[in-house]
Amino acid sequence: MRYAVRLLLKTPGFTAVAVLSLALGIGANTLMFSIVHAEVLRSLSYPGSDLVFDWFTPPNHPEQKRPASVADFLALREKSQALEHVGTVGGVDDTATFTGGPGDLPEQVEGQRFSAAVPLALDAKPLLGRWFTEAEAETEASPVIVISYRLWQRRFGGAADVLGKIVRLDGEAATIIGVMPNGWMLFNYPAQFWGPYRLAPAARGRPDRVLPLARLKPGVTMRQAQDEMNRFAAGLAEDFPSTNKGWGIRLESALDVYVGWVRQPLLIVQGVVALVLLIACANVAGLLLAQAAARKREVAVRAALGAGRWRIVRQFLTESVLLSLLGGLLGTALAYGGLKVFVAISPAWFPRIGEIVLDTRTLGFTAFLSLATGLVFGAIPALQSSGSGLIEIIKETNRGATAGLQRQRLRSALVVLEMSVALVLLIGTGLMLNTFLRLYYAPTGCD
Repeated sequence: MRYAVRLLLKTPGFTAVAVLSLALGIGANTLMFSIVHAEVLRSLSYPGSDLVFDWFTPPNHPEQKRPASVADFLALREKSQALEHVGTVGGVDDTATFTGGPGDLPEQVEGQRFSAAVPLALDAKPLLGRWFTEAEAETEASPVIVISYRLWQRRFGGAADVLGKIVRLDGEAATIIGVMPNGWMLFNYPAQFWGPYRLAPAARGRPDRVLPLARLKPGVTMRQAQDEMNRFAAGLAEDFPSTNKGWGIRLESALDVYVGWVRQPLLIVQGVVALVLLIACANVAGLLLAQAAARKREVAVRAALGAGRWRIVRQFLTESVLLSLLGGLLGTALAYGGLKVFVAISPAWFPRIGEIVLDTRTLGFTAFLSLATGLVFGAIPALQSSGSGLIEIIKETNRGATAGLQRQRLRSALVVLEMSVALVLLIGTGLMLNTFLRLYYAPTGCD
C-alpha cells in the first residue's frame, strides 16, 4: 500500500487524470442510484403503503386508463370482499382563499379533498384533533377541514386551542378539526388543508368520475384482489353495457401510480451513466496499460528477486483500487453537490423529492462500485504485465522494445470499446433530442 501511494504521488498528472475520470463516472452513478433508490426501489414511507388504485381499462389496451363513475365506486365500496377502506381522492388541486387567524388576512392556499376512508387506508393520524367522518362529507353537513403543520404555525402561531376555530375558504365558513404532523403530504402534493370530498346527489349517476383508492385486506394478495375486480367488472358490463361494456378493472399499487411515470426514464438514465462509467474504466485501463509498459524493467527486477505472479498482480490491483477509492471519494462529493442542485431545481410535484438523500445504502453502493471498478479496470494491466515470463521480460527490456503485440491488441480493444459505447450514447442522445424537438414543434390543433 505504501509503495502504491508513493507511486501515485510520483506521477501526479496520471493520478489526477485517472481519479477525475473515475470520479465523474462514479459520481454520476451515485447520484442516479440515490434518485432511483428513493423513487423506485424504496417502498412508500407512510403506514398503509399496501394501497391500490382501481382503474377502468380496455382488456387489450391496459395503458388506457379512466377513473370510475361515482355509481361504480359506490358499488365497489359496498360489495368488495378483498379491499378495505375503499375511498376516493377528489380535488387533488384545490386552491382556495384562506381567511382566519390573527390579522385575518386572506391568502391563497392549496388543498386536497378525499373521502373519509382515505386516512384510514393510509393509517394517517393527526397531530391534534381528528379526521372528518363520512357523515361530515354529506352536502348538508357543516364544512370541516384539517390543516397542515405549516399553516397552523404560520396563521395561528402553533396555538393549542386552534381546534374548533372558524375560518373561511373562498368565503365559506369551515371549522378546523385537526392538525397534521410536520411534513405530512398525500402523494407529495404540498397541500395546506384537507377537506372531505362530497359526492353531490347529482353526481351519483353514471357520468361523473372519481379515482377509487383502497387497501388490501389482511391476507389478501394482489392476484386475489384482481380476480375479484375481474368478476366485478364483468358484472358491471352485463348490468350497464352502454357505459361499461369493453372495460375491465385493473388494480395498480400506490407506488406504481405515484412513481410509475418516472420509473422508466430514471432507469434509462441509470443505464446511460453506467455506460459513462464503463468508458471511464476503459480510459483508465488504457492509462494503466501505458504505465505498465514503462514499468517492464521494474517488473523484471521484482520477478528476478523472487516475486511471484500473484504478488505482482496484487501490487497492480492495489494501485488500481487505490485510484478507484480516491475517485469514489471525489465522486461522492460531486454526487452530493449534484443532488443539492437536482432537488433545488426540481418542481414541488416531482414524486418523493424530499426522500432523495445520500443515505447509508447509497454510500454502501458507492463503496462497492468503487471497489468493483478498481478490480475491473486494474485486472487487465495486472494480468497482462505479470503474464510474460521472466526471460521474455528481460529480453524485451534489454532490446528496448516497445509494448508487445498482446499489449497493443489490448489497447486497441479498449479504444474500440470506448468508441463503441460513446457512439451508442451519441446516437441515443440524438434520437432523444429529435423526439423532443418533434414534440415541441408539433401542432397543438389550436391557436
